[in-house]
Amino acid sequence: MKKTFEYAVGDSWLLDCQGEKTVYTVKDCRYRPADGKEIYTVEIGGTGSCEMTKNRLHYLLYRFVYKKLKSGKYRKYDCGMSETEVRAYYAHMRAAEEQRAERVTARLESSAEYRAAAQEISALSMQLAKAEYIRADAFEIVRLKKQLDAAKEKRRAAMTRLGIKPGEEKKRMFCTKCGDTGYLSGGKQCVCVAANEEAIRAYAAGVRKCKAAT
Repeated sequence: MKKTFEYAVGDSWLLDCQGEKTVYTVKDCRYRPADGKEIYTVEIGGTGSCEMTKNRLHYLLYRFVYKKLKSGKYRKYDCGMSETEVRAYYAHMRAAEEQRAERVTARLESSAEYRAAAQEISALSMQLAKAEYIRADAFEIVRLKKQLDAAKEKRRAAMTRLGIKPGEEKKRMFCTKCGDTGYLSGGKQCVCVAANEEAIRAYAAGVRKCKAAT
């Protein structure tokens, strides 16, 4: 994806900082993929230059600009995310969701009340399926259904006491289009990638920081 730099190469301003006027001129600009920031090389007073982020330059201009001297030429940069970064993020997201579901399941299974209700539901479900298959007495089928509903209510009550909502123990899928992979069957990037762009960039930056530290 192409974006335009906020400031143009050649932009020049006269800044007034505590009565001292200095010319600031953008000499170059680049995109830093490590943290997704625009970096500007700014000449100060014609004697030296320094690099600063877009936010830093914006702050200086907001606080001290006296007047703009001239305009430069805008550049574009490619801030697209690599397929490796996208797939790594989605793999991390799937793993995190699986771990969350496992923690919830472990909490449920630690409850004797929940285990008893779950076992009762399993046994009654089998009995009901068998009764319906052999076309048992209608009253027997009704009796089993009522018992099954009661067992399910016991399970729901046990989950409520644990502070767990029904279905919370199941692994969730956030995007059914790509199956939480970021890519469709034909290899095309899914629309959910754009929605998760900030999170993907933050995760990729964290991975790069960890690698640099080792």
